[in-house]
Amino acid sequence: MAQDLKKSELSGWLSPLFGVSFSILLGLFTVRLASDTIERLVYPFIAPIAAGLGLAVTSLGVVISIRSWVGLATPFIGLAADRFGKKRLMVIGLSTQLVGLLLMLVVDGWWAVVPMILTGLGTASFVPIQLAYVSDLVPYQTRGRALAFVDMAFSVAGILALPVVGWLIENYSWRVPYAILAAITL
Repeated sequence: MAQDLKKSELSGWLSPLFGVSFSILLGLFTVRLASDTIERLVYPFIAPIAAGLGLAVTSLGVVISIRSWVGLATPFIGLAADRFGKKRLMVIGLSTQLVGLLLMLVVDGWWAVVPMILTGLGTASFVPIQLAYVSDLVPYQTRGRALAFVDMAFSVAGILALPVVGWLIENYSWRVPYAILAAITL
């Protein structure tokens, strides 16, 4: 009971700082942290992931390049968000990302291009729309703080999440981080 009160007091104190319920902002931060980690994890760990897939590092580099091309679709995804709603497109983006993560648990070889495209499309559908959603959610006076808090997930992914990913790969398998990130995305 006392712990619930303290959590409520903390959230109550932080909510005016950001202009929105801190619980909502923390949830958006957490999902963004997962998306940013998914997008970044392949770069420092390309060698073990390539070996696990049965690909040369250069071949996985091509797969990553193909995934990056998906980012060019973001203006069209933004148009869809304006037409069909930001929440709907964020859910579609996270669902697409989840399917990609689950496929990464079972594919080998060049088949990795399919889940890589799906995770890339999911990130491209979620991240920019999430920023627009946060902008709509908070008052103008606190928009900068709220956006900075959510966008801080990119740095936290590099500072905290990637070392954990490295430890998981070293001690278990390169697929374990994908399973954990799929659970977080759910």
